[in-house]
Amino acid sequence: MTKNTLKQRKHLLRSLHLFGLDHLDPVILASLVDESPMLLIGRHGTAKSELLNRIAAALKLKHRHYNASLIAFDDLLGFPVPNPERTALTYLRTEG
Repeated sequence: MTKNTLKQRKHLLRSLHLFGLDHLDPVILASLVDESPMLLIGRHGTAKSELLNRIAAALKLKHRHYNASLIAFDDLLGFPVPNPERTALTYLRTEG
C-alpha cells in the first residue's frame, strides 16, 4: 500500500466529496463501528442530510432522517406504556 493510499483512507468524508468536515471523521467512524445512532445538529444548509445520504450510499445502507421541528418525541421512540407495577416503561412503536 502506498503512502498516498494511506493518506486518502484517513479522510473519510473527503473521499465522499464532502470537504471542510475532516473534524467529523473520528466521530462518524466511531458511530459506524459501534453501530450507535448519530444525531446531527446544525443550521439549515450545512450538509447534514447530504452527509448521511453519501455515507449510506457508499455503505449500501438505508437510513432515515427526521426534521426534529416537525415530529413529536413519540414519533421517534414510540408511545410510552408503563408496566403493570408502574416501575418501568416500554415503548410501543408507531407506524412509519
